[in-house]
Amino acid sequence: MSSNARFLPDLMQTLVFRPDGGAKIGTGHVMRCLALAQAWMDAGGRASFVMSRGTEMLDARIGSEKTGIARFADEPHGAVDARCTVDVARELDATWVVVDGYEFRAEYQDRVRASGLSVMYIDDNGDAPEYVADAVLNQNSYASSALYPRVQSQTELLLGTRYALLRREFASWRGHERRIPPVAQRLLITLGGADLDDATSLVVRAAGQAGLGELEVVVLLGAANDREARVRGAAAGTGLSIRVERDTRHMARWMAWADMAVTASGTTCWEVCFMGLPTVAIVTAENQQLVSHDLAARGALNAGGALEEVNVDSLAASIRSLALDVEGRRAMRAVARTLVDGLGGSRVVSHLLMSRARA
Repeated sequence: MSSNARFLPDLMQTLVFRPDGGAKIGTGHVMRCLALAQAWMDAGGRASFVMSRGTEMLDARIGSEKTGIARFADEPHGAVDARCTVDVARELDATWVVVDGYEFRAEYQDRVRASGLSVMYIDDNGDAPEYVADAVLNQNSYASSALYPRVQSQTELLLGTRYALLRREFASWRGHERRIPPVAQRLLITLGGADLDDATSLVVRAAGQAGLGELEVVVLLGAANDREARVRGAAAGTGLSIRVERDTRHMARWMAWADMAVTASGTTCWEVCFMGLPTVAIVTAENQQLVSHDLAARGALNAGGALEEVNVDSLAASIRSLALDVEGRRAMRAVARTLVDGLGGSRVVSHLLMSRARA
């Protein structure tokens, strides 16, 4: 147990999370909140979630951490949403609420803060008209104070990959020594929690056309992905050895197994950086553009392009190029590992505890 735990009995035992997530918008907001919840519980606290919608598998994933889940039936992000979140926090004697989603604007943050609760807002792009939360967390490599000219005087900024939120399963892989073979023969494909456009099937077909001989492929489908039958059909047509798993609890282990990966340019990027896994990252949503561009410019991964611009042939070429570029993969491993050290969650927990101690 972390030494932070000694603060908890006097200050706060429960951290309340209000993330967006589900089949339409994916699970990235929920999963990084889950990572922070794990770090909080590892420090001796408890965690509870408030959500408007989700999926059965996503609910099961949250519930497996022994956290509570409260639901409300009204439209999200409005007054009823905020009131429900406040009620849950008060019932659990919480003092901090963590919100994660692009629609939790200043009015929502104000409503929660007006009840006497402190608010941490997890952000990505700094494009909200105004920020009134007590703390803003942006874990992206491009995050800087220049993104936040419209914050209140009380708002503290936690910026950059030193605050990257990784789930507990990654902790045991700190210091992992990745082998870089002359030709990559193990490919991991993981395109996010929902993958509404079925980019996974496209990448699977591309892997079959990459011309890499006895390539082994593992495909990991997210908890909100309902395209498993289509993915398996695509896999069957490749002639490759392809394993398909859904809602894995062993992402870190599969990343350690792989020689390279194809991922979306979302929160998975910080996981592959931590694992030093050479990666082709595809932009599957507009809000991923900055991540892909910045990490590619740093040499931490290869940008595979926006989903609407790529096809089987171009992806096959990207996969083949990375597989054959041993020096490129070595360089990528080295750069990526400098960005994420796996201690982001504990740093955020320390901030929450110390901020409350100063209050």
